[in-house]
Amino acid sequence: MPEKDSPQRAGSEKQRSKKLGRCRGNIAFAHRGGFHHLPGGGFVTENTIEAFEKAIAKGAGGIEGDVWTTADGECVVYHDAVVRTGAIPRPIWMTRRDALPGYVPTIEEVYESCGTSVDVSLDCRSRRAGELAIDAARSASGEAPGRLWLCSFIYSDLAAWRRKSEEVKLVDSTPFHRPRWLLERRIAKAASAGLDAFNAHHSAWSEALVDKAHELGLTALAWDVNDRASLERVRDMGIDGIYSDELSLVIEFQGDGVEEEG
Repeated sequence: MPEKDSPQRAGSEKQRSKKLGRCRGNIAFAHRGGFHHLPGGGFVTENTIEAFEKAIAKGAGGIEGDVWTTADGECVVYHDAVVRTGAIPRPIWMTRRDALPGYVPTIEEVYESCGTSVDVSLDCRSRRAGELAIDAARSASGEAPGRLWLCSFIYSDLAAWRRKSEEVKLVDSTPFHRPRWLLERRIAKAASAGLDAFNAHHSAWSEALVDKAHELGLTALAWDVNDRASLERVRDMGIDGIYSDELSLVIEFQGDGVEEEG
């Protein structure tokens, strides 16, 4: 990637300390709001206000969602690239906000309902979606941008978000699981670009890769940590943060962190 697309910022050479480099201990995100059983059977719809509110009420310190831009320029929280608004599914970026199902929230509505006391991680499906998320965080509170984690594997988008905000956390969220040499290169690239974190599937991490990320000042994040064995494995490796559908694992992991002094 051309050097001009690097999100490098002033002071990024300062190394963050090993355990997250933030004073609040380990972090865990309720993936798409997490799984919540309904009394009559079934689950709460993912990526909805209801799912996020339930996760926070149960003690989650972070929530995660996917954001897109609609045809009329709204930033909405939804996972799939297409949405069914009638007989024929349509791409979400070709659909107006008022034509979406009522349960699909804007990012502004998420902040209005959930507040700014938790970390928010967003898998940004376009550059514009990330820019609008930054605007929404700024409008929500002065502290919200510092608790906003924008995830992408497209470095030109990450660079654009850094130019827009010094406070947001930028994450290379890689789709690659193997080979190890490729992950090592991605970690090194993330550090040299001044990113804050590197996110990979839990099975892709090794203790050596976690150590490498920490040596380079990066927060090490693992996604799809949805069972006890996966949690124990990443915990033993020293992973700093997880994404999980299981609220019990989210709460347990974030409780592992020990606050740093100073």
